Amino acid sequence: PMAMVTHLVHKSASGKLAVIGVLMRESAQQNRALALIWKHMPKQEGPEVTVPGVSINPAQLLPESQAHYAYEGSLTTPPCTEGVKFFIMKMPIGIQKEMIDSFPFKMNARPVQPLNGRKISAS
Repeated sequence: PMAMVTHLVHKSASGKLAVIGVLMRESAQQNRALALIWKHMPKQEGPEVTVPGVSINPAQLLPESQAHYAYEGSLTTPPCTEGVKFFIMKMPIGIQKEMIDSFPFKMNARPVQPLNGRKISAS
């Protein structure tokens, strides 16, 4: 178990989905991209918003090592679309305790699912 995980969801022109999962563990070190996200994050669930003048480079959310686990699964939130390629980074990034505590969406994780014959590869 980790403190949190970020899912970077990608959709190809043909509609295929891929997710890069970045695990996060509690750390005193601040990630500037995460700090910017937390500063502008909605305080409650609602429609998607764009914050004028704020730009995030998702590469800043990735760990130094690109080693990962890969498998086919489904989205973890409705509509739980299947056939999604997952790439879970092996090395976690740090997140400050204050950020974890202030995250407004508590217990929004789906329980671990059985393998059901899925193959997990590692790089």
